[in-house]
Amino acid sequence: MIFSFSRLSSASNCSYGWYKTYVLEEKGISNSFADGGSFCHELCEEVAKGNLTPRGASMRFIAEWFERVSMDYPKFPNSNFDLKEHYYQKIQPFFDRKAYWRGEVVSVEEHIVVDLPDGNKFQGYIDLQLKNGDSVGIIDWKISKVFSGEDLIKKQRQLYLYAYGIYQTKGYYPKRLIFAFFQEPSNPIIITFNKHYMNEAVEWAMNQIKLIEEMQEKGVYEPNFEKLTNNDGTRDFFCKNLCNHRLSCKYVEGDYFKQQST
Repeated sequence: MIFSFSRLSSASNCSYGWYKTYVLEEKGISNSFADGGSFCHELCEEVAKGNLTPRGASMRFIAEWFERVSMDYPKFPNSNFDLKEHYYQKIQPFFDRKAYWRGEVVSVEEHIVVDLPDGNKFQGYIDLQLKNGDSVGIIDWKISKVFSGEDLIKKQRQLYLYAYGIYQTKGYYPKRLIFAFFQEPSNPIIITFNKHYMNEAVEWAMNQIKLIEEMQEKGVYEPNFEKLTNNDGTRDFFCKNLCNHRLSCKYVEGDYFKQQST
């Protein structure tokens, strides 16, 4: 088994969703956030490859957003707030921000396979590598809100694992790890490479693999009820709106969980 960041991280969130995705190989259904992110990633890839100008990407976004993001966004209770229109307005300026396209393109959507110290393999796709002067930075496009606090510490592991792979395959470490947020084009997170945090990410990956192996040995796959349940007992936003298996989960009954053993 080759592990990706999503394969590693999702096991702690909901092992039943992990089981359906990676063992039963059920794709499930997408969601509006994922569809919007895929469309924006596609446009960024075309710009990085020289097939579109940033302005051309902006025009395509304007012309195609409502068609490409065909699923409805979640509705807020007692509100007519239109999230699809909201994200359209927030993301539209992103492609005109020239700072993201300055530098020499080293790679676009590069697939890397990394040998971890425990003998397992990790793989990922690096959205973009850019060289400025004598330093290389990696950029990862995100449609989510800007990371902060503990969430940022968790998310940056993905880029540090990519940095570990770059060193294995090319012999250098990227100097900058960058999260670029479609919703917040003027607010990227720029992380200066730190080997300590890279080693922590590698250790985390190996620990997650151990957790997955123990889970498979036991053959018990359940949601993390504590993490995925709101204070009022209802399922949280991820479980109700983002999980690919939200319509086929045996643990779901209405807006609540059926806490049963597999």
